[in-house]
Amino acid sequence: EKKDLMLMDNNVVASANYQNIIAEIRGLGFERGAKLSRGRSNLQRRVDFNQGVDARILCKDIMYLKEMSTIAIKPLRIAFDHIGARKPYETAIRMSHEVGIHELSNYMLYNFTDSPSDLYQRMRLNIDLNGELKIRIFSFPMRYQPTDMKNRSFIGKKWTKFELRSVQTILQATHGVVSGSPDFFKNAFGENEEKFHDLLIRPNHYLFNRAWYEK
Repeated sequence: EKKDLMLMDNNVVASANYQNIIAEIRGLGFERGAKLSRGRSNLQRRVDFNQGVDARILCKDIMYLKEMSTIAIKPLRIAFDHIGARKPYETAIRMSHEVGIHELSNYMLYNFTDSPSDLYQRMRLNIDLNGELKIRIFSFPMRYQPTDMKNRSFIGKKWTKFELRSVQTILQATHGVVSGSPDFFKNAFGENEEKFHDLLIRPNHYLFNRAWYEK
C-alpha cells in the first residue's frame, strides 16, 4: 500500500475505458478524501495524472469531471497550450470548480506557434480565475523544443532569443512556477502585457535579482 498513486497517462479522458479506470482507482482505495493509516498517523492519499488532460474533451460533458471528483485527485492538471484554447480551457476550469475540484495545475507550452502576448494572456487568465472562483491554479510554462534537435536552440517565429532567455530567467527565479497569487504574479511577470514586454528586454541579471535592484 502506498500513500500516492501517480499515473503517467498523457490523456486519460480520451480513453474509451475512462470510467472503468476511475472505478479501478477508487477500488484500490484512492477515493476522494481517502487516508492511509500508518501507525498513529492518517496520511492523506493522493492521485496525480502526471500529464495535462485535454480541456477540449473535459468541457464536452461534465461526466468526466464528476468522475474525476470521486477520486483523491491533487492536483488536476489541464493543458493550456495556446490562447486559442481559452474557451474549452476556461469552461473546464469552471466545471472543475462546480464539482468541487479546487486544486489545479497546468502546463503551458510556449515558443511554438504562440507569442509572448499569448503566454501572458494565458498566465493572466489563471490569476483572474483564481480570484473569481477562490481556487488554486499553479502554472508551469514549458518551452517547446523539437525532439529531433539535440541542442535547445529552437526559436519560435514570434519569439526572439533574448525574450526566451528572459522568460527562463524569470522562471528560474520563481522555481519554474507561476503562482496563483496576484501580487506574486504582478511582481514576477508584470501587471499587464506592456509591463511584461518591458521585462523581457531587461538585462537578465536585473530580472533574476530584481528585488535587490529595486531597493
